[in-house]
Amino acid sequence: MSFNEREAIKIRIQQIFLERQSLQDEYKTLFSRLREIDDHDLSKTYIQNETEFKKTDLVDNVKNKKETHKSSKQWEEINLSNEEEEIDMEEYDKRLDELQAFLEAESE
Repeated sequence: MSFNEREAIKIRIQQIFLERQSLQDEYKTLFSRLREIDDHDLSKTYIQNETEFKKTDLVDNVKNKKETHKSSKQWEEINLSNEEEEIDMEEYDKRLDELQAFLEAESE
């Protein structure tokens, strides 16, 4: 049996196809292994972070209570009168047009 060029090309195509399948299977296996490693690392990190969180939880709670107390005093100092400020409609329209132009330029 003698080979001609057409048969040689068909054989090479079949070889490439089989190699590609083999590489694809290896790729899937390696990618799955990376996922397993990442999951393991993430769970380890989660456990470490949870342990650190428990250690600092009490300190954070005390700090948060102090900050909440400070911020509540700041709210008491805000003037909540019903006096309305004058709004310059021309300035408002100009700013609105600038914003619209900016958003249109960003979306392009």
